[in-house]
Amino acid sequence: MSARSLLNSPIEVGIRSVALLAALYPRSADISTLVLLDHVLLHTSDFGGAESIHPPVPGRGSQIGLKRGLIQDGLYLAGARGLVEQVVGTSGISYVAGDDAHPFLQSFDSEYLNDLQERCKWVARVFGDVSEEQLRGVLLEVVGQWREEFGDEA
Repeated sequence: MSARSLLNSPIEVGIRSVALLAALYPRSADISTLVLLDHVLLHTSDFGGAESIHPPVPGRGSQIGLKRGLIQDGLYLAGARGLVEQVVGTSGISYVAGDDAHPFLQSFDSEYLNDLQERCKWVARVFGDVSEEQLRGVLLEVVGQWREEFGDEA
């Protein structure tokens, strides 16, 4: 599989989800929250963090709507390998890092993954305890700024 075909594939999104859940551990997150946190993760500079892993292209706000299926596929792959676990509770299904998540992430020697894990830690520290509603509010505010910067392309 080429590097280009890996970008935003279930494998890459699954690894991002594992890294994010490992940073959140022992907290869990439902799919809706993971979609929002993944967006923050990829565009950290828009939210006051380090340089973003993905470039600041117009229309990046529309990416949020495309993520749910990719994240579900990535979580399925990661879950099949014990990297994430489903938690069924009164508020529905959420996900938590599995026992193998940290050893799996430590087995890589990649600048991209090291950068990703640092940003995951920042996302977990800044947004890990924020409600989904508050997180949506922050994202709407940033998307509004993108619209001002890029016009209707955002």
